[in-house]
Amino acid sequence: MAKSNNDLLKIYYSWKNKSKTEGFTHQQFWSAVNNYIDPMDSDAASYAIAGKLAYNSLLDERLIDNGF
Repeated sequence: MAKSNNDLLKIYYSWKNKSKTEGFTHQQFWSAVNNYIDPMDSDAASYAIAGKLAYNSLLDERLIDNGF
């Protein structure tokens, strides 16, 4: 069964909250999300996917910045 838009946005917000827990700012997360989607032309599923990609890219960037 397909997820509702509300369920998909909950997924997006869970990735946003995880990024905050990791110490990233809202602006850092939002900038990373914008690397993957056009926020003015994206559906809830795209936001959910972009949230995960953004979170992972922020963690990857941190590792690279720390020399790992």
